[in-house]
Order: sequence, then C-alpha cells, then structure tokens
Amino acid sequence: MKTETADLAATLPADKRPLWPLLDRIGSYIFAGLIFTVGILAPMAILIHTQFRWFFGQ
Repeated sequence: MKTETADLAATLPADKRPLWPLLDRIGSYIFAGLIFTVGILAPMAILIHTQFRWFFGQ
C-alpha cells in the first residue's frame, strides 16, 4: 500500500530521500518488542515469581 509520502520520497534523488521508511520499520520492531514484553514476558515472570517463590530462593 503506497501513500503520497512514499510516492513523493520515490521521486527524490537517493541522497535527499527521508529516513521515514527505515524509522517506520524500526518503530514497528520496537512496538512489537514492547507488546511481547508487556503481554507475554511480564505475566510469565509475575506468575513464576508468585507461584514458585522457591525458584527465587525466597
């Protein structure tokens, strides 16, 4: 799916193109990592910590 911004960037010479597609991709990976951490890793850590306190030596 192309946007007007992508079409405009494609018409510019290579050294004048903005970094928006790259930043957008990096942002997507960061966002996916945050969702994975908050949605999966944090609940697992909380469950392990509350259910298996011996695992942490407490």
